[in-house]
Amino acid sequence: MINCICRINHSDLDMLQCDKCNAWSHTVCCGFFSNNDKRIPQFYTCNICLDNDISRLALYRRALSVNYNEEILGVGWLGKRLGVKEGVARRIVKKLLNDGFIEIIALNTRQRKYVAVKNENVKKKVKKYFYIGKVKHSLPIKDISMAKP
Repeated sequence: MINCICRINHSDLDMLQCDKCNAWSHTVCCGFFSNNDKRIPQFYTCNICLDNDISRLALYRRALSVNYNEEILGVGWLGKRLGVKEGVARRIVKKLLNDGFIEIIALNTRQRKYVAVKNENVKKKVKKYFYIGKVKHSLPIKDISMAKP
């Protein structure tokens, strides 16, 4: 299946296959000169998958920020606070629980309270979600070889 970011879904140029979703994209649309470009990584992830991953990471970072700067008053409240549906908020709460960022305190059989876990181990885990790293987003024009292949 061709699913290129250019939205022209026919294979008239070199193509790259995403190792995550198996869709094909035009090599040049992915920012590479040809399929012989040495910058193509061993494991290639298309821009569409990267965008989805980045969107999920951004949403989880927002949830972490709410957790440590406010108080999660419930799944429905978190959904409204983050601007997502309740089902998405439920999955976020489950991940926060599984990752050890929150604990449940039962007020009674029907009410729960979510409390942020604050200790050194959790602090290190939070920092990992906010680590950017040294990502090279673009190449200076002087680094682009204009020699014919």
